[in-house]
Amino acid sequence: MDAIARAQQRIEDAAAGRTDPAAFDATLERARHAVEALAATTARFEAGLPEAVQDGLRQHFRPSARHLAEVRGLTNQVIRRLELQSEPGRGSRFVLVLPTRVSQPAA
Repeated sequence: MDAIARAQQRIEDAAAGRTDPAAFDATLERARHAVEALAATTARFEAGLPEAVQDGLRQHFRPSARHLAEVRGLTNQVIRRLELQSEPGRGSRFVLVLPTRVSQPAA
């Protein structure tokens, strides 16, 4: 609460026109340093954040990309097999061959 009371006192003093030029200059200098520190921190975040976001996205979506590649490969395999079956003469190797009954010679 002490900080709030000091801030209110400063506001009242400024409203009454009783500002100390030295205190004003010191406050202004502290504000300049704080803004410069904020700008430096912001620049570091701007430089590192896109890379960090990209790394996070890569780690998050890598398993999904693998699954998608697997599904794509399986789909291509099914398409190739269906195309082979639709071609005349080539699909016969996929047809199930059942043994036929061999007749016994009459004794």
